[in-house]
Amino acid sequence: MEVGASFTSFAQLEEAIKQLEDRESLSLYRRDSRTVEAAQKKGVKRASSVNQDLIYYSVHYACYHGGKKFSSRSKGSRPNHRYLLVS
Repeated sequence: MEVGASFTSFAQLEEAIKQLEDRESLSLYRRDSRTVEAAQKKGVKRASSVNQDLIYYSVHYACYHGGKKFSSRSKGSRPNHRYLLVS
């Protein structure tokens, strides 16, 4: 697989990714994606002309051992949980 490769169906993309994983001994996961239907609902103009066989309007894959670092937005508190201390 090379940069700028195009596919006519999602099945072709999955097959190319599987071959890449086998050849390079790596493991990828779908990190972020938007379906064609969701893109149309969002109002993306090009989404109506996209082949429905592709399933996803945009999809980003990342390696399990690399990729972008996730940073937690948690503040550590749990809202609406109260407890009563019994002595």
